[in-house]
Amino acid sequence: MEETVDRDDRPAKDAFCAHLLSSGFERADVVGSPADILAFKQGVRWRFEVKYTKKSTSCFGAATLTEWVAAADDPDHFRFVVAYRSNEKWRFDCYTPEHFMEFSYVPPFKVYFTVPLNENAARPRSSKTKRIYMTKKRLQALTEQFQTLRKLEET
Repeated sequence: MEETVDRDDRPAKDAFCAHLLSSGFERADVVGSPADILAFKQGVRWRFEVKYTKKSTSCFGAATLTEWVAAADDPDHFRFVVAYRSNEKWRFDCYTPEHFMEFSYVPPFKVYFTVPLNENAARPRSSKTKRIYMTKKRLQALTEQFQTLRKLEET
């Protein structure tokens, strides 16, 4: 299913699709998950996660766990792509999952919230959501998992 949200990175994704098509891919579409772009070359499925930056010296961003899992499931056909403009032309730096790990780190986990404003009544939690709501047990589990990650050493 094609993403329809008009976001700042959409021109980069569209430009990268055009780049793939001019590079021998038969098909390249912007999709929502588990990566931004699904493409096919010689019948082989490829996934590309595009990280767009307007910066000129480095790209700071985040990749979701969903993206990393997809990368780990098929590392030979998954690429992280840093898209940027240089001298008015699109540039696309592609990284294998293993190479992209060299630039990646895990910060303390974030917990998102939505708080009603202006005395609006809080909406009840929906049972039809994929969200994992915060509880004391989940906070404890997140804390323990993060402490475990900090203790792991590369082998």
